[in-house]
Amino acid sequence: MSDRAKLEGFWKKQYSQEDMPFDADEPDKWIQCLAENGQIRGRVLDSGCGPGRNALYLSGLGFAVLGADISAAAIARAEEKARQKNLSVRFITADICSLYAVNNYFDTVIDIGCFHSLAPEHQDYYIEALTRLCRPGATLYLRAFCDLNISRKIYPDGCGWPAITESRIRTAFHAYRWEVKQIIPQKIDLLSFKGRVYAWLAEIQKE
Repeated sequence: MSDRAKLEGFWKKQYSQEDMPFDADEPDKWIQCLAENGQIRGRVLDSGCGPGRNALYLSGLGFAVLGADISAAAIARAEEKARQKNLSVRFITADICSLYAVNNYFDTVIDIGCFHSLAPEHQDYYIEALTRLCRPGATLYLRAFCDLNISRKIYPDGCGWPAITESRIRTAFHAYRWEVKQIIPQKIDLLSFKGRVYAWLAEIQKE
């Protein structure tokens, strides 16, 4: 079974649950803060958008947003929410690594958990795709689970959740001419976990 098929199967199972923890209505607090501070600009790609809470929030502020996710079930939920809210958001079922619909187009990318869910070799394909999709000077706001969750024993034993190092983020993006402008570890509330975990909050700019 291919990695893509495994991911599709995993998320199909997740979104078959009635009480799906990722299916929240409120936007991610970090994304809300960025928008309020004027850091979101131009055309926005919500990469791994899930049921669309951040894409819908940004659309409501007047941004042109494309939400993309590998899960057809997640996109169906996002589209239904857009209809209910009467918001014009384009959602597509797509693997970002294979997205060629537009090139040199986006000014801002938000990624709340897409990059860290990929195998290392696919992380490189992902960055290559973002490089193709984004305009020079575009900014990626990346949230990724941090290796501090391992060293400080935050994760449940044997959970297998991602644990990305700062050096991995810096090295991987530098190879494609992206500059890490800021990266900080921060404890966040996680919808799918009763407790707080460490995540990297990174601002990364395409040259």
